[in-house]
Amino acid sequence: MPLPVRVIQVDGLSEFEDAFEAECRKIGIKLFVLPRRSPKLNGHVERAQRMHPEESYEPTDSSFDMAELNKALRT
Repeated sequence: MPLPVRVIQVDGLSEFEDAFEAECRKIGIKLFVLPRRSPKLNGHVERAQRMHPEESYEPTDSSFDMAELNKALRT
């Protein structure tokens, strides 16, 4: 990260909740936990999680093998 992380906002932790909160406290990061079932409070992230895969990965027939991608870039 180009800037120091001072705050993290999450949307309801589950299995790693205790360990994650403890680590945030240990390194001095404030943690804001959004209420469960509140996507409207984090709408831009919810939208990005849907749109990034749809726009970046699904529209291509390309292989995701690095050697094949490098070969295709050279041609």
